[in-house]
Amino acid sequence: MVPNVSQPGGNFKGALAYYLHDKRESDALPHLITNERVAWTETRNMATDDMHTALRVMVATAKQADELKARAGVKNTGKKSTKVVQTYSLSWHPDEAATLTRDEMVRAADASLKVLGAENRQAVIVCHTDQEHPHVHVILNRVDPEDGRMLTTNNNFYKLSDWANQYERERGRVLTPRREEKRQQREQNADKAKRREYTEQKRAAAKEQAHDPKTRAALLRELGASQKVQHRDQWRDLATREKADRNEIYRLSGVAIAATIEQHKAECKPIWAEHYRGKRAAERRFNQREKSMSGVVVNAFVAARHQQASGQLEGRGLFSATVANVFSSRARQQAFEQAQEMTRQQLASRLKSIVDNEISNLKEQRGRDLAKHRDLFKAERSALID
Repeated sequence: MVPNVSQPGGNFKGALAYYLHDKRESDALPHLITNERVAWTETRNMATDDMHTALRVMVATAKQADELKARAGVKNTGKKSTKVVQTYSLSWHPDEAATLTRDEMVRAADASLKVLGAENRQAVIVCHTDQEHPHVHVILNRVDPEDGRMLTTNNNFYKLSDWANQYERERGRVLTPRREEKRQQREQNADKAKRREYTEQKRAAAKEQAHDPKTRAALLRELGASQKVQHRDQWRDLATREKADRNEIYRLSGVAIAATIEQHKAECKPIWAEHYRGKRAAERRFNQREKSMSGVVVNAFVAARHQQASGQLEGRGLFSATVANVFSSRARQQAFEQAQEMTRQQLASRLKSIVDNEISNLKEQRGRDLAKHRDLFKAERSALID
């Protein structure tokens, strides 16, 4: 077992793009979209196995670090770090390739997270098959999803190295004996001055390695630089797609509203037909009553009731209005027509309220669809930014 710890970084998108896809033949070429070297992936402390969703979740958690601290009552003091991404690999001996199982590799990855104190952190585990030796990569979010604290990276390599030494002994196969010798040398180097000198030497070596174009960290930086070029097109494509998707939501909503209106008209046709049949029947009865004195009195009384209900009597009583209507065929006809028109308007208002309610529901659904679309756009935009 050989652990390899990279320097912390700040680009989840770049890290996952590197580990979830095949290597480029040349650093000058665009990043590949194929993933033949990826055997399997797993996530930790995220309610998803989808890598794109996992990326967005880790990015969002890192961005909300200050808010998470505030909620948990953690003081937001000290130097702020943007190096939220920690990556490392665990490699087994090539002799184990034929017998090593996924369960054992996952068990080792989980154990390594616990050694680093990161068992509650969000992480992605990626198994590669592009080398003779079996190996997994762990992409770790240093930000605690509960309280926003940043996971320390002090001595991560030595922690994993000592754990790997114990891991081999427990499995009865010590394949890296020199690691045990180095561990003993570190323990013997107990003098503070020597330990300080040793630490400075390691730090200088790490700094030199960070500028080595052949290191993984340098490759990731180059990947990030090349992706900036791609991002210009991705931003343009994202904006075009966002506008097209938004217009499609409006178009589909318009189609649904138009269909609802047409259906409402079709359903109202028999209702209006019945209304006008009743209106014509009422006209025939009115005209028939106009042919006799008793019928005139009935029409006059009905007219007076309508005049009273519509506030036209101006202080007169119902009897007085009825007598006046008996002597005015025009007043009776006018009151009858007004009553018929009022009935028509009431029916039209009821039917309109029905279709207005249906259209309102469709517009509310359109609003929900647009809100989901905006959230998705923001997530994709955030992923591009990072």
